Amino acid sequence: MPPRIPLLLRLRRGAVDRRDGLERLVLRVVRPRSAWLAWVVHRYAFRNDELAFARNVLANTQWWLYRSDQAGSCGDFALVDLSAPRPGDRAVWVLDLKQGAPLREGGGGCGVQLRFADRARHALATAGVVGPAAPIHRLTGDARDVLTFLCARER
Repeated sequence: MPPRIPLLLRLRRGAVDRRDGLERLVLRVVRPRSAWLAWVVHRYAFRNDELAFARNVLANTQWWLYRSDQAGSCGDFALVDLSAPRPGDRAVWVLDLKQGAPLREGGGGCGVQLRFADRARHALATAGVVGPAAPIHRLTGDARDVLTFLCARER
């Protein structure tokens, strides 16, 4: 029987700085049997410019970064703005990175990959990271543009 896969995995620097960081994170959090390890890691694997994006976010912001299960249709990443000390006052950003795509905010044009973005908010609320009614923002576009947008909002 396959292991239960969490919708989101919180990424820290070690998970993106080491070559085996994601695998080590999956082993620690999901604890799959060895026969399922590759399958589980593949569900969270980075593609295209996602690893570089994750490294930049973790190195240059004070936000918590979560990798989404790619089969969950809740984006590539979820970000939590920690500038508000109380979970009930924090916002969630659900991101879908598309190489070369224009930056789009909101529900319109964000496509299938963000259709269950509310599930990401629910998972974060269940973990006590945000409140159950936390504002949720959907953002899609090229990784560089997304990072520039988010860093400008952080100031």
